[in-house]
Amino acid sequence: MYLYPHLALMVAGAIFGFVALMHLLRLIYKVPIRISNKTVPLWVSGLAFLLALFLSLWVTNAHCSPALGFQLKSAVLADGDFIPAKYTCIGDNVSIPLAWHGEPSTTKSYVLIVNDPDAPGGNWIHWIVFNVPASTHEMVENLLSKDAHFGKNSFGKSAYGGPCPPKGKHRYIFKLYALDSMLNLPEGSLPEKIKDAMQGHILATASLMGYFSK
Repeated sequence: MYLYPHLALMVAGAIFGFVALMHLLRLIYKVPIRISNKTVPLWVSGLAFLLALFLSLWVTNAHCSPALGFQLKSAVLADGDFIPAKYTCIGDNVSIPLAWHGEPSTTKSYVLIVNDPDAPGGNWIHWIVFNVPASTHEMVENLLSKDAHFGKNSFGKSAYGGPCPPKGKHRYIFKLYALDSMLNLPEGSLPEKIKDAMQGHILATASLMGYFSK
């Protein structure tokens, strides 16, 4: 489902290209267009050209532009900067504020997954929030499970677990998924269950990355 906007653009572009080529061949080289051995009037091919152009522009605007412009930001973290200690295990260990915009018009819910790909044991999930309503465009600082649906993180808790690398500088990826449905899952679901339920429903993704070391 994530490829849908790009596929739609390709199909619309192919239709427009074909109709435009036929119309231009007719105008420049006087190549007739025949259907059932009857020549199609010039005004009909011209109308088909305009309709194909309209279709191409509509698909680009309605489906592709929002997905490509989907952005996730934070008032306390610029992409690629260090995460303030307040939001880590050596500080208050509360979640950072987040805000987003540019989601596809068909979005029904969001899923946020925060992970550390540099963890010694492999990918470490610090936080999962799912079934965030499409009308929501921000998460406040110190968001609690009573205010949202939390999945179970790699610490074994349905809560936010801040960055706490044992050594070295680690990356922390905040990835937001726009889905075309809500997930039929209970609070505290495992990451694998949430990721499986998301398959085929992802419209677009937006991400934010921060570093941290003790």
